[in-house]
Amino acid sequence: MKVLLSEKIDEAGIRLLKEHAEVFVAKNTSKEELVKSIKGMDAIIIRSSQMYDEVIEAADRLKVVGRHGIGLDNIDLEFVFSKGIKVVNTPTANSNSVAEHVIAMMMALSKKLVICDRKMKNKDLCVEGISLTGYAVSLGCGGLELKGKNLAIAGFGRIGRLIAQKCAAAFEMNVKVYDPPIYKKVELPEKYEWAESIDELVKDADYLSLNLPILPSTRNIISKKVFDEMKPTAILINCARGGIVNEEDLYTALKNHKIYGAGIDVYSPEPPLKENKLFELDNIILTPHVAASTKESAAAMALEVAHGVIDVLNGKEPYNLVKPKK
Repeated sequence: MKVLLSEKIDEAGIRLLKEHAEVFVAKNTSKEELVKSIKGMDAIIIRSSQMYDEVIEAADRLKVVGRHGIGLDNIDLEFVFSKGIKVVNTPTANSNSVAEHVIAMMMALSKKLVICDRKMKNKDLCVEGISLTGYAVSLGCGGLELKGKNLAIAGFGRIGRLIAQKCAAAFEMNVKVYDPPIYKKVELPEKYEWAESIDELVKDADYLSLNLPILPSTRNIISKKVFDEMKPTAILINCARGGIVNEEDLYTALKNHKIYGAGIDVYSPEPPLKENKLFELDNIILTPHVAASTKESAAAMALEVAHGVIDVLNGKEPYNLVKPKK
């Protein structure tokens, strides 16, 4: 058996794959390179690069596509399934890393840590004869507490549940949940509440965490209309998918202080354009799609996708098999 990696994965996953198959790494993730490299391969594992239809067409032995991550928007699932090829992903491996990243952004924005750090390093606060604390606050330092605040969770899958659990336990936060496919079909933990709509979710929210997949129903679900409903002290965190938030409307809301701040790890398009206006703002923290990129998560994702690929190649049905929609 032969497995192609569009990019290298953690050595733990590579070692596992090599116990069952020959492993090859593509020179790059271009369409041309993958079309050439897919010949004779029984499996391919991709990360965030595109799984081109032309690569699937060029495959002559392909049985399974492994997605090193949770999201599947870089794979044309309908086309892949039409060729009789299976797909596996990593639904559990990076949940904790993303949840921690969301909470880190919440805390950093609330305490204005980036602004304070910048002003200290620029020596803006090294003024003789002043009250350091008072002067720092006058320059925009200081911030908000998380304790007892209202946390709005849009998307109550593994990551959303972990964020809610950690925030409720550590900061005694009140949790409200929006997730139409499971609305009132699952029992929420004690003191959690359901929201029937996005408007209801954000109305009293101090923090809004987006944990939704990118679908026609979720694209630009956070736009001017939603920002107009939010409190001026509210903080938005998006570590899910860029297309969920209308970036132009987000820029306007932050620029005009319609909301307090935002933490963004994902963009539309991705990578973001150099002229993206979000780069101009101080009340936003931007990270380069790295919420899941911890050492622990990288090893876990590599192992999870490797196990799934090996199971499929051995004629088994792994727990992380992606099923076609009925």
